[in-house]
Amino acid sequence: MTAPDHIYLWVPGSPLPEPRARATATKKGARVYADRSADGWKLAIRRVVMDQLKEQGVLDSPVYTPDEPLMVSWQFYIPHEESALSKALWPYPMSKQQGDLDNLIKAAQDALSPWRRSGETMRGILFSEDAQIVGYRDTWKRWAVEHDAGMVVSVWRLDE
Repeated sequence: MTAPDHIYLWVPGSPLPEPRARATATKKGARVYADRSADGWKLAIRRVVMDQLKEQGVLDSPVYTPDEPLMVSWQFYIPHEESALSKALWPYPMSKQQGDLDNLIKAAQDALSPWRRSGETMRGILFSEDAQIVGYRDTWKRWAVEHDAGMVVSVWRLDE
């Protein structure tokens, strides 16, 4: 089956950024370890996206082969507390608590690309390789005020 030229997907939930690697001091130097706090969000993304792709009749996984350049749009709707919103009526969450946009993208992109977790490699759902993504458009994070909390991802296959 040929992959569609455009896919639009909605993932409800509370977007989480990909955490930075952590290090602790040991007698022999340092031990670096990965913080797995975003794994639940990443698994939820995978599950919801697979279900939506089946509903759209897209059964191949990954949807796009390695030789297809892609443009992606990421839109994150961050849940808010009333106090945070009343202090700043600006619609964009900018504190470290909501995560940097690049780390929100990293977690979501990792969930849809081939992903290694606990020694198991999961195949990519949308992407064969995240290097296929040659550009972003319409990408942002906003408070979930007039929209439910979650994430919208749109993918376009680029013609040569």
